Amino acid sequence: MKTNITKRVPKKRFNFSFFKNTQEELLLTFRRIAFYTISNSILGFILSSYLSEYLTPEKVGLVFLIPNLISCLVILFLGEFVRKRSLFKVTIINTTIIFFTLITQIPQNQNIYFIVIPIIIYQIALMVGNILFDYYIENYSTDDTTGDIKGKQWTVVNFMILLGPVLSGLLIKSFGFNITFGISALFLLGDFLILYKYFRKTAVNINAEAIAKINLKKVFKHKSITKMSITHLILSLFYSWMTIYIPIYMNTVLNLSWDKIGLILGIILIPFVIIQYPAGQIADKHLGEKELLITGGIIMVLSTTALFWASDVLVFTVLLFMTRVGASLVEIMRDVHFYKNVSCNDLDMISFFKLQHPLGYAIGPLIGTIVLTYLDMRYLFLILGALTSLFVFINLNLKDSK
Repeated sequence: MKTNITKRVPKKRFNFSFFKNTQEELLLTFRRIAFYTISNSILGFILSSYLSEYLTPEKVGLVFLIPNLISCLVILFLGEFVRKRSLFKVTIINTTIIFFTLITQIPQNQNIYFIVIPIIIYQIALMVGNILFDYYIENYSTDDTTGDIKGKQWTVVNFMILLGPVLSGLLIKSFGFNITFGISALFLLGDFLILYKYFRKTAVNINAEAIAKINLKKVFKHKSITKMSITHLILSLFYSWMTIYIPIYMNTVLNLSWDKIGLILGIILIPFVIIQYPAGQIADKHLGEKELLITGGIIMVLSTTALFWASDVLVFTVLLFMTRVGASLVEIMRDVHFYKNVSCNDLDMISFFKLQHPLGYAIGPLIGTIVLTYLDMRYLFLILGALTSLFVFINLNLKDSK
Protein backbone atom coordinates (compact mmCIF):
# COMPACT_ATOMS: atom_id res chain seq x y z
CA MET A 1 0.00 0.00 0.00
CA LYS A 2 1.46 3.36 -1.04
CA THR A 3 1.86 6.17 1.42
CA ASN A 4 -0.18 9.26 0.58
CA ILE A 5 0.91 12.76 1.55
CA THR A 6 -0.40 14.58 -1.52
CA LYS A 7 -3.08 16.47 0.42
CA ARG A 8 -0.37 18.33 2.29
CA VAL A 9 1.48 19.39 -0.87
CA PRO A 10 0.43 22.15 -3.31
CA LYS A 11 -0.69 20.55 -6.58
CA LYS A 12 1.39 22.77 -8.88
CA ARG A 13 4.61 22.74 -6.90
CA PHE A 14 6.71 20.95 -9.54
CA ASN A 15 5.64 21.85 -13.08
CA PHE A 16 8.81 20.94 -14.98
CA SER A 17 8.07 18.61 -17.90
CA PHE A 18 10.97 16.37 -16.83
CA PHE A 19 8.99 15.48 -13.69
CA LYS A 20 5.64 15.07 -15.44
CA ASN A 21 3.55 12.17 -14.09
CA THR A 22 5.87 11.71 -11.10
CA GLN A 23 4.03 11.37 -7.79
CA GLU A 24 4.43 14.09 -5.18
CA GLU A 25 6.20 11.87 -2.64
CA LEU A 26 8.95 11.19 -5.16
CA LEU A 27 9.17 14.83 -6.19
CA LEU A 28 9.71 15.89 -2.59
CA THR A 29 12.30 13.15 -2.17
CA PHE A 30 14.10 14.37 -5.31
CA ARG A 31 14.14 17.90 -3.88
CA ARG A 32 15.62 16.55 -0.64
CA ILE A 33 18.21 14.63 -2.63
CA ALA A 34 19.18 17.82 -4.48
CA PHE A 35 19.96 19.72 -1.26
CA TYR A 36 21.66 16.70 0.32
CA THR A 37 23.84 16.03 -2.73
CA ILE A 38 25.00 19.60 -3.37
CA SER A 39 25.95 19.75 0.32
CA ASN A 40 28.22 16.70 0.19
CA SER A 41 29.44 17.17 -3.41
CA ILE A 42 30.98 20.53 -2.46
CA LEU A 43 33.30 18.56 -0.18
CA GLY A 44 33.58 15.29 -2.11
CA PHE A 45 36.65 16.04 -4.21
CA ILE A 46 38.46 18.34 -1.78
CA LEU A 47 38.20 16.38 1.47
CA SER A 48 41.47 14.49 0.88
CA SER A 49 43.30 17.74 0.07
CA TYR A 50 41.85 19.42 3.20
CA LEU A 51 43.08 16.54 5.34
CA SER A 52 46.50 16.59 3.67
CA GLU A 53 47.07 20.03 5.23
CA TYR A 54 47.16 18.33 8.65
CA LEU A 55 48.10 14.69 7.94
CA THR A 56 50.62 12.68 5.93
CA PRO A 57 49.27 10.85 2.82
CA GLU A 58 49.23 7.48 4.63
CA LYS A 59 47.13 8.92 7.48
CA VAL A 60 44.77 10.61 5.00
CA GLY A 61 44.12 7.16 3.56
CA LEU A 62 43.26 5.92 7.06
CA VAL A 63 40.69 8.68 7.55
CA PHE A 64 38.91 7.32 4.48
CA LEU A 65 39.49 3.66 5.35
CA ILE A 66 38.22 3.73 8.96
CA PRO A 67 34.73 5.23 8.36
CA ASN A 68 34.09 2.91 5.43
CA LEU A 69 34.99 -0.15 7.48
CA ILE A 70 32.67 1.05 10.25
CA SER A 71 29.95 1.74 7.65
CA CYS A 72 30.14 -1.87 6.54
CA LEU A 73 29.13 -2.92 10.07
CA VAL A 74 26.44 -0.23 10.35
CA ILE A 75 24.81 -1.29 7.08
CA LEU A 76 24.51 -4.88 8.27
CA PHE A 77 22.02 -3.80 10.94
CA LEU A 78 20.58 -0.59 9.49
CA GLY A 79 17.49 -2.15 7.92
CA GLU A 80 16.42 -3.81 11.16
CA PHE A 81 17.11 -0.59 13.09
CA VAL A 82 14.94 1.41 10.66
CA ARG A 83 12.13 -1.14 10.89
CA LYS A 84 12.02 -0.83 14.67
CA ARG A 85 12.49 2.95 15.05
CA SER A 86 10.79 4.30 11.88
CA LEU A 87 12.47 5.66 8.78
CA PHE A 88 11.71 9.29 9.62
CA LYS A 89 13.27 9.20 13.10
CA VAL A 90 16.46 7.54 11.87
CA THR A 91 16.70 9.96 8.93
CA ILE A 92 16.18 13.12 11.00
CA ILE A 93 18.83 12.03 13.55
CA ASN A 94 21.30 11.11 10.81
CA THR A 95 20.80 14.44 9.01
CA THR A 96 21.36 16.32 12.27
CA ILE A 97 24.61 14.43 12.86
CA ILE A 98 25.87 15.37 9.38
CA PHE A 99 25.03 19.05 10.00
CA PHE A 100 26.94 19.24 13.29
CA THR A 101 30.00 17.43 11.93
CA LEU A 102 30.17 20.04 9.16
CA ILE A 103 29.98 23.08 11.42
CA THR A 104 32.77 21.70 13.63
CA GLN A 105 35.16 22.37 10.73
CA ILE A 106 34.39 26.10 10.46
CA PRO A 107 36.79 27.31 13.21
CA GLN A 108 40.46 27.40 12.16
CA ASN A 109 43.58 26.09 13.92
CA GLN A 110 41.75 23.29 15.70
CA ASN A 111 43.20 20.35 17.54
CA ILE A 112 43.76 17.52 15.03
CA TYR A 113 41.28 15.26 16.84
CA PHE A 114 38.52 17.86 16.39
CA ILE A 115 39.22 17.68 12.66
CA VAL A 116 39.64 13.96 12.12
CA ILE A 117 36.96 12.50 14.41
CA PRO A 118 34.05 14.65 13.08
CA ILE A 119 35.11 13.88 9.49
CA ILE A 120 35.10 10.15 10.23
CA ILE A 121 31.61 10.47 11.74
CA TYR A 122 30.54 12.65 8.78
CA GLN A 123 31.53 9.98 6.27
CA ILE A 124 29.65 7.25 8.16
CA ALA A 125 26.49 9.36 8.45
CA LEU A 126 26.73 10.31 4.77
CA MET A 127 26.80 6.65 3.80
CA VAL A 128 23.79 5.93 5.99
CA GLY A 129 21.91 8.88 4.47
CA ASN A 130 22.36 7.50 0.95
CA ILE A 131 20.81 4.20 1.99
CA LEU A 132 17.88 5.90 3.73
CA PHE A 133 17.09 7.73 0.48
CA ASP A 134 16.95 4.37 -1.28
CA TYR A 135 14.36 3.14 1.23
CA TYR A 136 12.16 6.14 0.41
CA ILE A 137 12.61 5.78 -3.36
CA GLU A 138 11.94 2.04 -3.33
CA ASN A 139 8.77 2.53 -1.26
CA TYR A 140 7.31 4.90 -3.87
CA SER A 141 8.30 3.00 -7.04
CA THR A 142 7.15 -0.07 -8.98
CA ASP A 143 9.13 -2.46 -11.19
CA ASP A 144 7.71 -1.14 -14.47
CA THR A 145 8.84 2.42 -13.64
CA THR A 146 12.20 1.62 -12.03
CA GLY A 147 14.26 2.78 -15.01
CA ASP A 148 12.35 6.06 -15.24
CA ILE A 149 12.51 6.79 -11.51
CA LYS A 150 16.16 5.79 -11.06
CA GLY A 151 17.00 7.82 -14.16
CA LYS A 152 15.33 10.90 -12.67
CA GLN A 153 16.96 10.30 -9.29
CA TRP A 154 20.44 9.99 -10.77
CA THR A 155 19.90 13.00 -13.03
CA VAL A 156 19.10 15.13 -9.97
CA VAL A 157 22.03 13.64 -8.04
CA ASN A 158 24.52 14.06 -10.85
CA PHE A 159 23.50 17.61 -11.70
CA MET A 160 24.25 18.54 -8.09
CA ILE A 161 27.50 16.55 -8.17
CA LEU A 162 28.47 18.42 -11.33
CA LEU A 163 27.97 21.78 -9.61
CA GLY A 164 29.81 20.71 -6.44
CA PRO A 165 33.45 20.71 -7.67
CA VAL A 166 32.98 23.95 -9.62
CA LEU A 167 31.49 25.66 -6.58
CA SER A 168 34.06 24.23 -4.16
CA GLY A 169 36.96 25.33 -6.39
CA LEU A 170 35.68 28.90 -6.37
CA LEU A 171 34.89 28.85 -2.64
CA ILE A 172 38.28 27.51 -1.63
CA LYS A 173 40.09 30.03 -3.79
CA SER A 174 38.04 32.90 -2.30
CA PHE A 175 37.45 31.84 1.32
CA GLY A 176 39.48 28.72 2.10
CA PHE A 177 38.42 25.28 3.26
CA ASN A 178 36.72 26.23 6.54
CA ILE A 179 34.06 28.54 5.11
CA THR A 180 33.39 25.92 2.43
CA PHE A 181 32.34 23.50 5.19
CA GLY A 182 29.94 26.12 6.55
CA ILE A 183 28.29 26.65 3.15
CA SER A 184 27.96 22.88 2.78
CA ALA A 185 26.07 22.84 6.10
CA LEU A 186 23.72 25.60 4.92
CA PHE A 187 22.68 23.54 1.88
CA LEU A 188 21.92 20.58 4.13
CA LEU A 189 19.32 22.66 5.98
CA GLY A 190 17.15 22.52 2.83
CA ASP A 191 16.99 18.74 3.08
CA PHE A 192 16.23 18.92 6.81
CA LEU A 193 13.34 21.38 6.41
CA ILE A 194 11.61 19.39 3.63
CA LEU A 195 12.05 16.18 5.59
CA TYR A 196 10.57 17.67 8.77
CA LYS A 197 7.69 19.51 7.07
CA TYR A 198 6.39 16.79 4.75
CA PHE A 199 7.58 13.42 6.03
CA ARG A 200 7.36 13.48 9.82
CA LYS A 201 3.78 12.11 9.80
CA THR A 202 4.31 9.76 6.86
CA ALA A 203 4.80 6.06 7.54
CA VAL A 204 6.91 4.13 5.06
CA ASN A 205 5.64 0.59 4.78
CA ILE A 206 8.33 -1.92 5.67
CA ASN A 207 7.29 -5.52 6.19
CA ALA A 208 7.49 -6.37 9.87
CA GLU A 209 8.83 -9.80 8.93
CA ALA A 210 11.62 -8.42 6.74
CA ILE A 211 15.04 -9.68 7.75
CA ALA A 212 17.63 -6.92 7.65
CA LYS A 213 20.56 -9.06 8.72
CA ILE A 214 22.32 -10.33 5.62
CA ASN A 215 21.96 -14.01 4.73
CA LEU A 216 24.81 -14.59 2.29
CA LYS A 217 23.48 -17.99 1.22
CA LYS A 218 20.19 -16.38 0.22
CA VAL A 219 21.97 -13.51 -1.57
CA PHE A 220 24.25 -15.77 -3.59
CA LYS A 221 21.27 -17.84 -4.79
CA HIS A 222 20.23 -14.79 -6.81
CA LYS A 223 22.90 -14.60 -9.50
CA SER A 224 21.78 -11.21 -10.80
CA ILE A 225 21.93 -9.71 -7.29
CA THR A 226 25.44 -11.12 -6.85
CA LYS A 227 26.60 -9.76 -10.23
CA MET A 228 25.22 -6.29 -9.51
CA SER A 229 26.79 -6.30 -6.05
CA ILE A 230 30.22 -7.15 -7.50
CA THR A 231 29.70 -4.43 -10.11
CA HIS A 232 28.81 -2.02 -7.30
CA LEU A 233 31.95 -3.00 -5.37
CA ILE A 234 34.32 -2.41 -8.29
CA LEU A 235 32.57 0.81 -9.33
CA SER A 236 32.89 2.09 -5.75
CA LEU A 237 36.59 1.24 -5.76
CA PHE A 238 36.88 3.17 -9.05
CA TYR A 239 35.14 6.20 -7.53
CA SER A 240 37.29 6.05 -4.38
CA TRP A 241 40.52 6.28 -6.38
CA MET A 242 39.12 9.01 -8.60
CA THR A 243 37.93 11.00 -5.56
CA ILE A 244 41.08 10.63 -3.45
CA TYR A 245 43.91 10.56 -5.99
CA ILE A 246 42.77 12.51 -9.08
CA PRO A 247 42.61 15.95 -7.33
CA ILE A 248 46.03 15.31 -5.76
CA TYR A 249 47.44 14.14 -9.13
CA MET A 250 46.07 17.19 -10.94
CA ASN A 251 47.41 19.56 -8.27
CA THR A 252 50.87 18.03 -7.74
CA VAL A 253 51.71 16.35 -11.07
CA LEU A 254 49.80 18.47 -13.61
CA ASN A 255 50.36 21.64 -11.49
CA LEU A 256 46.78 22.91 -11.83
CA SER A 257 45.23 25.51 -9.49
CA TRP A 258 42.11 24.67 -7.47
CA ASP A 259 39.72 26.76 -9.57
CA LYS A 260 40.91 24.94 -12.72
CA ILE A 261 40.67 21.58 -10.99
CA GLY A 262 37.11 22.38 -9.90
CA LEU A 263 36.16 23.40 -13.44
CA ILE A 264 37.61 20.22 -14.97
CA LEU A 265 35.95 18.01 -12.35
CA GLY A 266 32.64 19.73 -13.11
CA ILE A 267 33.03 19.24 -16.88
CA ILE A 268 33.84 15.54 -16.65
CA LEU A 269 30.67 14.93 -14.60
CA ILE A 270 28.37 16.19 -17.40
CA PRO A 271 27.77 12.63 -18.75
CA PHE A 272 26.03 11.68 -15.51
CA VAL A 273 23.49 14.47 -16.06
CA ILE A 274 22.76 13.94 -19.76
CA ILE A 275 23.10 10.16 -20.13
CA GLN A 276 21.49 8.41 -17.18
CA TYR A 277 17.85 9.42 -17.56
CA PRO A 278 17.52 8.48 -21.26
CA ALA A 279 19.56 5.33 -20.59
CA GLY A 280 17.08 4.33 -17.86
CA GLN A 281 14.16 4.77 -20.25
CA ILE A 282 15.92 2.80 -23.00
CA ALA A 283 16.50 -0.02 -20.51
CA ASP A 284 12.78 0.00 -19.59
CA LYS A 285 11.40 0.07 -23.14
CA HIS A 286 14.00 -1.21 -25.60
CA LEU A 287 17.40 -2.78 -25.03
CA GLY A 288 17.38 -3.95 -21.42
CA GLU A 289 20.25 -3.44 -19.00
CA LYS A 290 22.97 -5.85 -20.18
CA GLU A 291 23.95 -4.19 -23.47
CA LEU A 292 24.31 -0.70 -22.00
CA LEU A 293 26.14 -1.96 -18.91
CA ILE A 294 28.71 -3.88 -20.99
CA THR A 295 29.18 -0.91 -23.34
CA GLY A 296 29.78 1.41 -20.41
CA GLY A 297 32.22 -1.04 -18.87
CA ILE A 298 34.32 -1.30 -22.03
CA ILE A 299 34.48 2.51 -22.30
CA MET A 300 35.62 2.69 -18.66
CA VAL A 301 38.36 0.09 -19.13
CA LEU A 302 39.85 1.68 -22.26
CA SER A 303 39.76 5.31 -21.08
CA THR A 304 41.00 4.57 -17.54
CA THR A 305 43.94 2.54 -18.85
CA ALA A 306 44.82 5.27 -21.38
CA LEU A 307 45.25 7.80 -18.53
CA PHE A 308 48.60 6.14 -17.81
CA TRP A 309 50.07 7.67 -20.98
CA ALA A 310 48.30 11.07 -20.81
CA SER A 311 50.56 13.98 -19.87
CA ASP A 312 48.77 16.80 -21.73
CA VAL A 313 46.04 18.47 -19.63
CA LEU A 314 43.52 18.53 -22.51
CA VAL A 315 44.05 14.84 -23.35
CA PHE A 316 43.87 13.95 -19.65
CA THR A 317 40.58 15.85 -19.32
CA VAL A 318 39.06 14.17 -22.40
CA LEU A 319 40.00 10.73 -21.08
CA LEU A 320 38.58 11.56 -17.64
CA PHE A 321 35.39 12.65 -19.41
CA MET A 322 35.20 9.28 -21.21
CA THR A 323 35.67 7.37 -17.95
CA ARG A 324 32.54 9.13 -16.69
CA VAL A 325 30.61 8.37 -19.89
CA GLY A 326 31.24 4.69 -19.21
CA ALA A 327 30.65 4.96 -15.45
CA SER A 328 27.33 6.78 -15.94
CA LEU A 329 26.02 3.92 -18.09
CA VAL A 330 27.26 1.25 -15.69
CA GLU A 331 25.87 3.05 -12.63
CA ILE A 332 22.33 3.52 -13.91
CA MET A 333 22.11 0.02 -15.47
CA ARG A 334 23.42 -1.49 -12.23
CA ASP A 335 20.69 0.26 -10.23
CA VAL A 336 17.90 -0.45 -12.74
CA HIS A 337 18.72 -4.15 -12.87
CA PHE A 338 19.12 -4.47 -9.10
CA TYR A 339 15.95 -2.62 -8.11
CA LYS A 340 13.86 -4.46 -10.69
CA ASN A 341 14.80 -7.64 -8.87
CA VAL A 342 14.04 -6.48 -5.30
CA SER A 343 11.26 -4.73 -3.40
CA CYS A 344 11.36 -2.38 -0.41
CA ASN A 345 10.81 -5.44 1.80
CA ASP A 346 14.04 -7.08 0.64
CA LEU A 347 16.07 -5.21 3.23
CA ASP A 348 18.69 -7.95 3.39
CA MET A 349 19.29 -7.75 -0.37
CA ILE A 350 19.38 -3.94 -0.30
CA SER A 351 21.71 -3.96 2.71
CA PHE A 352 24.13 -6.36 0.99
CA PHE A 353 24.05 -4.29 -2.19
CA LYS A 354 24.63 -1.00 -0.36
CA LEU A 355 27.38 -2.63 1.71
CA GLN A 356 29.52 -2.74 -1.43
CA HIS A 357 29.84 1.07 -1.49
CA PRO A 358 31.74 1.49 1.81
CA LEU A 359 33.54 -1.79 1.17
CA GLY A 360 34.81 -0.47 -2.17
CA TYR A 361 35.78 2.83 -0.55
CA ALA A 362 37.66 0.90 2.15
CA ILE A 363 39.44 -1.47 -0.23
CA GLY A 364 40.30 1.40 -2.61
CA PRO A 365 42.61 3.46 -0.35
CA LEU A 366 44.04 0.26 1.14
CA ILE A 367 45.16 -1.02 -2.29
CA GLY A 368 46.10 2.52 -3.34
CA THR A 369 48.42 2.93 -0.35
CA ILE A 370 50.14 -0.37 -1.17
CA VAL A 371 50.53 0.54 -4.84
CA LEU A 372 51.96 3.99 -4.09
CA THR A 373 54.50 2.48 -1.71
CA TYR A 374 56.20 0.78 -4.65
CA LEU A 375 55.02 2.50 -7.84
CA ASP A 376 54.47 5.92 -9.35
CA MET A 377 50.94 7.37 -9.08
CA ARG A 378 50.39 6.86 -12.84
CA TYR A 379 50.32 3.08 -12.31
CA LEU A 380 47.05 3.48 -10.42
CA PHE A 381 45.38 3.98 -13.80
CA LEU A 382 46.71 0.72 -15.27
CA ILE A 383 45.67 -1.27 -12.20
CA LEU A 384 42.27 0.43 -12.06
CA GLY A 385 41.66 -0.39 -15.73
CA ALA A 386 42.42 -4.05 -15.03
CA LEU A 387 40.14 -4.14 -11.99
CA THR A 388 37.31 -2.48 -13.94
CA SER A 389 37.52 -5.17 -16.62
CA LEU A 390 36.45 -7.77 -14.03
CA PHE A 391 32.82 -6.67 -13.83
CA VAL A 392 32.64 -6.56 -17.64
CA PHE A 393 33.51 -10.27 -17.81
CA ILE A 394 31.14 -11.37 -15.03
CA ASN A 395 28.20 -9.59 -16.70
CA LEU A 396 28.69 -11.03 -20.20
CA ASN A 397 26.00 -13.65 -19.51
CA LEU A 398 23.70 -11.33 -17.53
CA LYS A 399 20.00 -11.81 -18.30
CA ASP A 400 17.93 -8.65 -18.77
CA SER A 401 15.02 -8.07 -16.36
CA LYS A 402 11.58 -8.85 -17.76
